[in-house]
Amino acid sequence: MAFKKRLWTSDPDKFMRSNFMRRLSRALRTRRETIGLSQDQLAFRTGLHRSYISDVECGGRNISLGSFYLLSAALEILPSQLLIEAERAFAIRRKRKKIEIS
Repeated sequence: MAFKKRLWTSDPDKFMRSNFMRRLSRALRTRRETIGLSQDQLAFRTGLHRSYISDVECGGRNISLGSFYLLSAALEILPSQLLIEAERAFAIRRKRKKIEIS
């Protein structure tokens, strides 16, 4: 039986960062799938290892700015656009939670 890793912390900033990184990971994976690249093809384009890309897409690794830039260039999208997409997903999620609590 697989268990999902849950983040329990009293530090709200850490919780917000982890949620945003999850959304950023999802934005990267969505973009890769949209343009029809496999993880192997993306790894070849960037020079990064396929397992690293997999870990980033699953939210298991924090990504450096250098790797983020390489990935966005290989995905043919501006880094700022990926951040906007991740922030948009993050804001929608926060808005939904706020409505549910109210």
